[in-house]
Order: sequence, then structure tokens, then C-alpha cells
Amino acid sequence: MSSGLLRLAGGFATTREAEHAYDGSGGAFVATVFDPVDQVVIVSAENAQQLPDRARLFVFPGHEQLSGTLEVAALLELLDEVRSFDGTVPGAQERVETQRFVRPLVEAGRTVLVLRPYDDGTDSPDRAAHVPFEQPNPTPCCANH
Repeated sequence: MSSGLLRLAGGFATTREAEHAYDGSGGAFVATVFDPVDQVVIVSAENAQQLPDRARLFVFPGHEQLSGTLEVAALLELLDEVRSFDGTVPGAQERVETQRFVRPLVEAGRTVLVLRPYDDGTDSPDRAAHVPFEQPNPTPCCANH
């Protein structure tokens, strides 16, 4: 494990189970990681640079502010990068429906939120064009990925 990384708990079958078991202890950044022996593990650190690549953040500074429909610019005030799963970067004024479920990944010490296209079925000019790639209620076959 990286210097400054604290392992809080392990042995969870899913990231959802791990999040629900989290007791609020730990540093400013709390994430789930996959461990081949111990399934899903909760780790914590004082900064994202101390977390391993592909750590999936569920607690980070400002995470409670990320609800509702937000512009990419607002997300970038708290995250290092926002991009679509195809690698394209949305414009700062493009809107994201957070679904109150924002789970950025750590990549080389940077916090990165991956998005996918979103269509709410309306023609409103204020509609969101994106949602976070990871969904709050995934299909059962996808829940552990």
C-alpha cells in the first residue's frame, strides 16, 4: 500500500455493501478498491495522490455538494478531470445529472469523473446531456464491476 494509505475494512462482496458499512472514520479521501483475496476493501488517505490507481472515491472534499444537475465547470471545482467514457471532454457549460451519485476514480493521483450520455426524454435547452458512468442502481450483472 502507498505511504499514507490506511486500510479501514475489507471483505465486502460489492462496493455498495462497503459504502453502507463505512463508519465515517478515515481521512479526507475514502475509496473502495478491489483486492483479489479480500474482495472489496475500503481505504482512506489525506489526499488522492496517496490512493492507488482505480480507487473509487465515495468520500472526498465537497462530495456532499454534488447533487442535482450541475455544469461541468462546477464539477471541476472539486475534481481534477471530467470526461466521457469515450475520452472526449465535455464543455464547461454542459450539464450533468448527478443522480446524487458521483464516484470519481483516482488516476495517477488525480480525481477523474467518467460520464456517459444521458437523455431525459425532454427537449428542454436546460436538460442534462450526461450522467456519471457509474449508476446508483446498476443492473445486477454489472454491480460488481
